[in-house]
Amino acid sequence: MPRLECIAVPINATHFLAAIKPGLSSGKASELAEAVGERWTPREVASLLGHRDADVRCCATLTLGLIGDETAIGPLSRLLHDDDPQVHQMAEHAMWSIWFRGCGGSGLEAFERGTQLMAEERYDPAIHAFGEALESCPEFAEAYNQRGMAHFFAGRYEQSVGDCRRALKLMPAHFGAAAGLGHCLCHLGDLPGARIAYRKALDINPRMPAIQAAIDRIDAKLQNTKTGPKVAAASPWRGRGN
Repeated sequence: MPRLECIAVPINATHFLAAIKPGLSSGKASELAEAVGERWTPREVASLLGHRDADVRCCATLTLGLIGDETAIGPLSRLLHDDDPQVHQMAEHAMWSIWFRGCGGSGLEAFERGTQLMAEERYDPAIHAFGEALESCPEFAEAYNQRGMAHFFAGRYEQSVGDCRRALKLMPAHFGAAAGLGHCLCHLGDLPGARIAYRKALDINPRMPAIQAAIDRIDAKLQNTKTGPKVAAASPWRGRGN
């Protein structure tokens, strides 16, 4: 009999940990996801993100990375400010996992083809593949973000700016797109704009030392002169990290 979705009953943390223990022990993500999905919705699991025990927060975050959808992004983004560094790391990974499966069917197939082409540094075919994904899923924020990366590495900074802005419009908590926007604006010589983008990225995800270092360099440059050489991007914009 399907479980009724009327009033959400708070999850007992002990029961939750017991349910996911077999999947954690075996290392099988599918087993863990199935064990949780049979008992609780992602929204119910998200209720554990504020638990006082860091281990419970970590386990809930790991689970949402497997079964969560975009509704979990807000609660997860708050854990980017958690005092526990492992909780922060798990929240970051969970957000990327949810973003990467933000589309289904042929759109996801095209997206995955694009990410493979990106790994092979074949940027023009990757751009085309991400475009295919967006034809199927026009609100797929991560496809815009990844296409923005491809444009960036191809040296098309203005096109990359456009895709980063689209990703942020669809997913305001996308610290990766905000950081990427900062990288592009640096290359275009817009240091004040880059600083705003980097600041937004850090407001969302404060544990990005390379982005803070970029802000410090921009501040020093703007303090000393209003013109001059462009400041280099904060760090290589590869994969999921910035």
